[in-house]
Amino acid sequence: MADKPIKSDPGFVDEVKALGGINVEACFNCGTCTAVCPLSSGASSFPRKMITYTQLGLKDKVLESPDLWLCNYCGECSKSCPREAAPAETMMALRRYAISQYAPPGFSSFSRMIYRSRAFAWISMILISLIPLVLMLGLHGPINSSSVLMFTFFPEHYIDYIGITLGVIILGVMLYGLGKMYYMTTRGMSGFQGEGHSANGIKWLQEFTKTLFKEVFIQKRLDQCNENSKGWRERLNSEWFTHMTIFWGFIGLLITTSLGFLIPSAISVPLTNGLYIPVTEPIRLLGTLSGLLLVYGATRAIINRVNKSEIYSSHTYFTDWAFLVLLLLAGLTGYSLEIAYYVNSPLLTYALLTVHLIVVFDLFVVAPFTKFAHALYRPLAIWVSRARQYIETT
Repeated sequence: MADKPIKSDPGFVDEVKALGGINVEACFNCGTCTAVCPLSSGASSFPRKMITYTQLGLKDKVLESPDLWLCNYCGECSKSCPREAAPAETMMALRRYAISQYAPPGFSSFSRMIYRSRAFAWISMILISLIPLVLMLGLHGPINSSSVLMFTFFPEHYIDYIGITLGVIILGVMLYGLGKMYYMTTRGMSGFQGEGHSANGIKWLQEFTKTLFKEVFIQKRLDQCNENSKGWRERLNSEWFTHMTIFWGFIGLLITTSLGFLIPSAISVPLTNGLYIPVTEPIRLLGTLSGLLLVYGATRAIINRVNKSEIYSSHTYFTDWAFLVLLLLAGLTGYSLEIAYYVNSPLLTYALLTVHLIVVFDLFVVAPFTKFAHALYRPLAIWVSRARQYIETT
């Protein structure tokens, strides 16, 4: 298959700078960043290669390389750079560019705008918040001020319908992005797009399984970056532990919500003394513990960014702030809602339910354009990179 012509865009550097690649022009390709990176290898020489592509205006090369997503943003490269070119920030800026390019038409333009303009991002958040607010104001039922009748105030099936509709849209956006990334990073490679021998297909599946367990469930590569966090105190304060608590807290809440929808009787047993099921019930307990993990992880991440305790937390993009704050608010409003419900404070419960649903709605709408997307794109990139290395050496 003939190689396609290489296109260079001289304005690409300015585009990356606008997305947070603050000093990309300062790099003179000495290679220090690649040398100190605990994850870089001969087959994946990032971040140097990505920065070179950027300076040469090779946008397609950036989008076609899984190396872009292999970085764990530990900050060692920026800490060691003799030119203070902030290579870690360039990698994050390139990821924002890639997210906008992988997104479906319309969503792609929206993501570029929120990355480039804080004013547009704020206005968008306000307008997005108005959607669930208007729905609740228009669809809510009777307001009982003597006792809490939460699902009389806002029927549960409305929450299900709105949640399913929003979930299908966001899932479609993410699957479209994953599909486009997969196509761009694997086209022409044997065993990835219906080409090649069955042996490559077997390796393809083996690497998928390894990636799922090692990089999604336990995030081994991120733990490898935190090589100085060997004691239990250091590990509890490490970036790896923060990521794990956020990830598993989110997954636990997603499972709890899904079970509540698929098996309503599991969490909607008849009321006893005005209260729902006890906290010790398995599904309820899963939701409570998962919420604690999420709140802890989001709080730790926010504190690290406020204190700028590490290189990776010293330059936080505003979309990352939005994601973390919404995560924390989702957890806190959820627990506050439970407390108000159990102490039988009707008006406070209805108000907190409204705020909680608005926060969760906003969180899911913006998630595909924040670091939430990294949780999907990174495992795919690791999988493609590993399988590619095997195919290219056989």
